[in-house]
Amino acid sequence: MKNSLLERRREAGWSQARLAELVGVTRLTVISIEKGRFDPSLPLAFRLAALFGVRIEDLFSPQPDPVVDRGIAPDAATYAAPDAGPDAGPDTGPDSRPASVVGPR
Repeated sequence: MKNSLLERRREAGWSQARLAELVGVTRLTVISIEKGRFDPSLPLAFRLAALFGVRIEDLFSPQPDPVVDRGIAPDAATYAAPDAGPDAGPDTGPDSRPASVVGPR
């Protein structure tokens, strides 16, 4: 996700450490967000936007997605399990429960 955090922080005259202190995160988190290596949680994005007096969408914007932007639907097989055949559907049999649920019958 693209963001204008670095520019806004500099305009405010704050160090990364000061911004981190103001929103309750570490300096490393601020660095990672500014460099686009980390997307903030929604609550953190709200805190940052409120601090700068802007809307979240004024501070953060999604990177363009060429697949979505061109209207190309990804092939459903791309998201199928590797061993699933073209007609594979959700398992609904008695043994299809997750391992954490499977126990004595």
